[in-house]
Amino acid sequence: MERGVRRLRFAPFILLFLPAAGARATTLVFGDSHTAGTFGKELYAALKESSSGPVELRGSCGSIIHWWYTGHETVCGYLEIDSKGARTAAAKAKTPLVEPLLDSVKPSRILVALGSNYLRGYPEATLLHDVKQLLRSIAETKAPCFWIGPPDMRKFRKDLPAFVPGLEALVKPACTFIDSRALTRYPDSGGDGIHYESAELRPLARSWAKEVAKTVAGPRPVR
Repeated sequence: MERGVRRLRFAPFILLFLPAAGARATTLVFGDSHTAGTFGKELYAALKESSSGPVELRGSCGSIIHWWYTGHETVCGYLEIDSKGARTAAAKAKTPLVEPLLDSVKPSRILVALGSNYLRGYPEATLLHDVKQLLRSIAETKAPCFWIGPPDMRKFRKDLPAFVPGLEALVKPACTFIDSRALTRYPDSGGDGIHYESAELRPLARSWAKEVAKTVAGPRPVR
């Protein structure tokens, strides 16, 4: 199996999103195991506190973007939180199909937290294809998009400096990119080296989520 994606070479996929003035934001968050875990739960809570609009969240552990187009089953955890705060959690579940999800939720704001699992050895071409496909689906909603990049992870720390800037270049200016490395620091011992789920790491997940919510709630940068 190839090592993680290194340096990415591509031109940015340019889109312009113009949200309706005064529209009540319906926020949709979807992502991988971080979203299915403590970070996702804390982000949902923080977004509810900072926004008067409803929030919907879906997290599929182990997922890459392709899973959100095929319904690939996760076997390590699924989390769904609806606009009323009702939670559905399961060890195994099919990853929701992103286009029907966008159609049903009709979000006014989209948060994507995907990318970390491409560090497990997926080739560069897979990442390029998948991101462009998702950006096209998001563009059809006309909703502003925020892309939450991978956090600091001890297991992949040496790969992140090459991977994250490439991911950022690919999603901008279609989405505002949030570099989670600046908001997190995985300890040199403890945990599994990836997830923020142990007792000592959950406060870090909470802090990360609150900082992301602040960024989303703030003014969008001029492109």
